[in-house]
Amino acid sequence: MRTHFTLAPLLCLVLAACSGPTPPSLTYIGMSSGSLATDLNALEFRTDFNPEETSLLGVVAFDEIPDGSVVQATWFSPDDRRMPLGRTQIVTESGAKVARFSFARAIPWDPAPYLLQVHAWPKDHPEATASGSIQFFIGMTEEEKKTYADEFAAWKKTEEEERIKREEEAAKNPPPVDPTMMEEELL
Repeated sequence: MRTHFTLAPLLCLVLAACSGPTPPSLTYIGMSSGSLATDLNALEFRTDFNPEETSLLGVVAFDEIPDGSVVQATWFSPDDRRMPLGRTQIVTESGAKVARFSFARAIPWDPAPYLLQVHAWPKDHPEATASGSIQFFIGMTEEEKKTYADEFAAWKKTEEEERIKREEEAAKNPPPVDPTMMEEELL
């Protein structure tokens, strides 16, 4: 009986050590006008910006994130559905739980929907990734945003329908089974 009580805590320690690192706990992603030098308390978070606001700031807050974690920000204009506009990453240190990313240009922005996508993971453990995103709009009216949302929803629905079709087709026509592999598996 005494052996069971001694082995139980040891087993818990072994399982905890083998389970791998815990992903960071991402709690907030926001956008504001400003730069990396702007005081955090002076930022006004929102999702609508004027094209003339050429210096934008993405802010990411974590409930928990180990020092040495990688935080990667990728900027997209989903309207284009092309390559990212930019990508950068930082490494957390000194217990910091807020990451800030500058998104700036010298000329006014093109009116469009934009997206900031964030991934964070403990160093050397990308399998323990926390992810999130925020969509924001530059120079778009409410009507333009609604039209974009409707078009994007229709595109997403078509993508999903095509995915389901491919899966159903694959289920109807599974790849041929190699009988020699079956024999080897039975042995």
